[in-house]
Amino acid sequence: MESYTKDIVLVIPAYNPDAHLSSLLNDLLYKWEGPIVVVDDGSEDKSYLRSIQKSNVHLLEHYVNLGKGRSIKNAINYSLITYKDIMGFVLADCDGKFSYKDILKVAYTLSMHPNHLILGARDMNSPNWPSSLRWGNKIFTQVMNFTFDLSIHDSQSGLRGIPKEYAATCLNLPGDRYEFDTNVLLSSKKAKIDIKEVAIETNFLEGDAEDTHFKPFKDTLEIASAIIKFAASSGACSVLDLFLYSFFCTGIFTGKYSILLATVTARIVSSTLNYLINRKMVFDADHTDFKTKEKYFLLVVGIMISSAILVSLLTSIIPLPSLIIKLLVDFLLWFANYYFQRTWVFK
Repeated sequence: MESYTKDIVLVIPAYNPDAHLSSLLNDLLYKWEGPIVVVDDGSEDKSYLRSIQKSNVHLLEHYVNLGKGRSIKNAINYSLITYKDIMGFVLADCDGKFSYKDILKVAYTLSMHPNHLILGARDMNSPNWPSSLRWGNKIFTQVMNFTFDLSIHDSQSGLRGIPKEYAATCLNLPGDRYEFDTNVLLSSKKAKIDIKEVAIETNFLEGDAEDTHFKPFKDTLEIASAIIKFAASSGACSVLDLFLYSFFCTGIFTGKYSILLATVTARIVSSTLNYLINRKMVFDADHTDFKTKEKYFLLVVGIMISSAILVSLLTSIIPLPSLIIKLLVDFLLWFANYYFQRTWVFK
């Protein structure tokens, strides 16, 4: 047996499993030293589940189908209570997509990096990928990376290694079905858990493209909700900024510096509201201090100065109306604004 597996629990959620599950467990039987927890997630066909009763295989059962996420959480909870000295978990699917060699590879990497989230990453340029899944996964992964400041290559892989302390945190994550996989990745940033990827084989079975739970367009929109909320917040505060500027210019401020005073006052009010909205509704920052506020308003000033400089520079060299150039510049700076708020202000 591989000694590095002795303190790792292998978790396999299973719903109506076929012969792939038995084959996987037979391959692992003389190689995996630690516990193996299989969760029967309310299977209607239990014929293959009856054949997996091995000495180190423990079967948990759901009376009805509760979902992959719930199955994993229940297996983690059971294992944390039952096996006091474990150092982490490896999660794998039951359908034959992951070989026993790759499962052992993830387990070994977890044993070498016990404080990291280990992600089995498939090569999306492999010809084995169905084209719809390849491009859907690529787009989804890039949106996730930008939105949440991650750096991963395969967001949809279900083969993972989870350290014990982070596994306990995962018990409180939302999602009882496949969305749980995504939430584990997203929460790792907030929990300050580094992700380490391990190259694994790319195996797809007949019908995977049709049967997949992954819906690229729908799931990408959902994962981009932070950007959508950021856009809504920015748009609403821009309207408020324009309204306040107009209001202050109608007699509130007079004299030589009236436009400057109206501009600055309106921007202070709208930026403060934008900060409050982004802090709670967009970036879900639990705690902010004076340093956070200082960074935010430095960024606001930096974006304004950058916009003015770039518009002035580009207007002098590009034969386009200044309004169009400003729209293009501000559009690009909007993404920069989001990125720096995510990675610097509200990190």
